Amino acid sequence: VNGGETATRVIQIAASGVELNGFTVTGGTAGEDIVRGDGLDSAKLQGLLLRYNIIYSANLGDEGIQLVLTDGAVIEYNYAHNLFGVAFNICKSSNGVIRYNEAHDLATPDAGIYCYLTTNTDIIGILVYDVDRGDNEHGNGIQMGDTDDGIMSTGGEIRDNIVHNIAQDGINVEEMIGVTVQNNTVYAADSWDGAIYIRNVQ
Repeated sequence: VNGGETATRVIQIAASGVELNGFTVTGGTAGEDIVRGDGLDSAKLQGLLLRYNIIYSANLGDEGIQLVLTDGAVIEYNYAHNLFGVAFNICKSSNGVIRYNEAHDLATPDAGIYCYLTTNTDIIGILVYDVDRGDNEHGNGIQMGDTDDGIMSTGGEIRDNIVHNIAQDGINVEEMIGVTVQNNTVYAADSWDGAIYIRNVQ
């Protein structure tokens, strides 16, 4: 599925129970997500499953997959590369999981894998590398929580991930309650904070 660099979002998901399986998706425009799912505050999208997809940007584009206001979403076994934004993102959601994906060559000020304003969301078994906005100063490998919103995310775990060649933190956890970080491998993270940086957590 090719948006030809003219589609603001190449694939938009607006219903529960959708499975996106085995697609190659490209051709987004700057500042937009290539694949996006949007629920409502009053009705989160339930049970989304995105697996075995290849997401990349030939020229422009923003985040690979972003899911907003969902419950029980699963992003697994996907391959994302050459994006001008986050590869896989879940936000304002609960009980989601991002697992067993690979992401690399990401030019983002945020992170390769990014979850915020979430409850009980897991990031497991990810391989993420070559994250750098191009200035050697921005781009974390994996990030959970967000200092900009002033709202704590709760629960979840970050485990069994491999993160390397990152412009900033390999793993960044901020504004979180009850998150577990364990059994991750991080190297070549050119950060002034640390390979693993944990701040303002309970």
